Amino acid sequence: MLIGYAITTAISLSLALLVTLVVYDRKEIRKALAKGISGVDVVALAVLLAFFVLFSLLFVSPTEQLYFDENIYQGIAINVLSHGNALWCQYGTGHLGQCFSNLVYHDPAGWPVLLAIAFGIFGIGMGTAYATELAMGALSIVGVFLLCGVLFNRKHLPATAAMVMALSPSLFIWSRTQAVIDLPFMTLTVFTFFFFVLFMRRMNKVTFSIFASCLVLAVYMRIEGVLLLPVFALLYLLFGGEGAVIKRMRKRLGMIRSKIDSSAMAIAIFVIFMLLMSVQLYYISLQSKNADYGQQSQQLFSSNNLISNGKANLVFLTGGYDTLSYFPSIFSWSVAAAAVLGVVLLAIEGKNREKFGTIAMIGIWFIAYFVFYASFYAGSAIYGVDARFMLQLLPPLAVLAAAGIHRIHAISKARLGPLIAAVAYIAAVAVIVFAPFITLGHLITLPVSQMPQQHGISNAVNFIYQNYQKVPTNCLVFSFTPDMWYELNRSSAQIWELGANNSTISGFSCHVLDYGYWCQVPPYVNSTCKSDLSRYKLTVLATNSSGLGSNDSLYLIQNYS
Repeated sequence: MLIGYAITTAISLSLALLVTLVVYDRKEIRKALAKGISGVDVVALAVLLAFFVLFSLLFVSPTEQLYFDENIYQGIAINVLSHGNALWCQYGTGHLGQCFSNLVYHDPAGWPVLLAIAFGIFGIGMGTAYATELAMGALSIVGVFLLCGVLFNRKHLPATAAMVMALSPSLFIWSRTQAVIDLPFMTLTVFTFFFFVLFMRRMNKVTFSIFASCLVLAVYMRIEGVLLLPVFALLYLLFGGEGAVIKRMRKRLGMIRSKIDSSAMAIAIFVIFMLLMSVQLYYISLQSKNADYGQQSQQLFSSNNLISNGKANLVFLTGGYDTLSYFPSIFSWSVAAAAVLGVVLLAIEGKNREKFGTIAMIGIWFIAYFVFYASFYAGSAIYGVDARFMLQLLPPLAVLAAAGIHRIHAISKARLGPLIAAVAYIAAVAVIVFAPFITLGHLITLPVSQMPQQHGISNAVNFIYQNYQKVPTNCLVFSFTPDMWYELNRSSAQIWELGANNSTISGFSCHVLDYGYWCQVPPYVNSTCKSDLSRYKLTVLATNSSGLGSNDSLYLIQNYS
């Protein structure tokens, strides 16, 4: 299918364009940041990044959270790396030297394409996947830092926002997975907002192209990335400038008309980015026709979901689920409280001429995704492990919380003097940022064996990683999770291909049944896998316990035909 190659091409071109233009415009970007970022801020950012990465590596348990979905993303990444095809391979050879059948996966392929670049540079394997995810977590801290630097033009505020991000429990947990797409989606969204502010400050073709290329990448990360299109269209009319809102909107619309009438280059740039975006928009149209996303009887989106999930997500943001039973639904209530305070203090700040645009930008970002996820049937912070969706809410809250802390400092300095202001700042940071981090430390560093959702998945994953070498290299493994086998340099096919009249499959001289996690839970435990056990003569290659079918096992099929 051509769509896989088109996706890879569009993402690759967008990334190349983004990097090239940022390098080209680096002096102007640095100049725009100079007003809001000091040398002390940069040093603080470096310390925070070092702490975040070292603490994550030393104390946060690396594990899969999404029940093999992370392996699917890695399988697609290998397909991209090997063939330039951003599709889900259903059966193929180790490291996907060959892929014999592809499908369009229900999640976009933006993250697998970026992951493929990491595989190409550092090698295919879970070590690279873990490191790339952690890098995305660290980059999100950098993104929030830069956004605050250009948004507020107040030195030391960017370092405070980076601190809120760097000490967020959710960021630690989701940065230690193999390949969760929600984290890179959030990270690219943060950078898109940063580049949007740069564009609004300078209003030229270069900054628009930087913003647009980053926006394209963000939209390719998740289907709901398309929400960013109307969000930024609205913010273009609302953000920045002086005077009445209606007057400002009319001025911006007039600027668009004048560009269309007078600049062929502006039209060409717009057309280029629409073409880059069009593949993802086409992909979304395909998914909307047949997208059940795992739901059973629930409506995919509904007002009933909005009410129930909205309540649950508000409880999440107020720290109501900060217990072992609800892991990984962890959030510091003090950050949400500081964010509310930040909105209030920004709104009443008399000297800030851009306060309306700033609050509108952060508020629309937060509200758009809060409402979207709450309306989605699985959008509750306590629905499985879907607290990952809440990552998109973390940056706007971190920005507002930092703004609140700095307004407390500014007010204290004006009324009580610099010494009291410094004490007030330290106290606010201690209560809002450090105290919750210390209090929730036992959950951030929770061992895999104690994670409620890991009762079977971690053992199943580790079993394959520990025993894959017992499978001869000339074998084809039938598995519900063939992507793991591609990564481990073994040929594999979806388990429902077992017994199919296919000359390619029959051509393998050795066949193996991976009787893993999905074979031991409904709906397959008494259907597909049970039938496979009874119809073939099997020899155990590896098992967690004795007896056929009693636990995770790898079976050599002796009578395959």
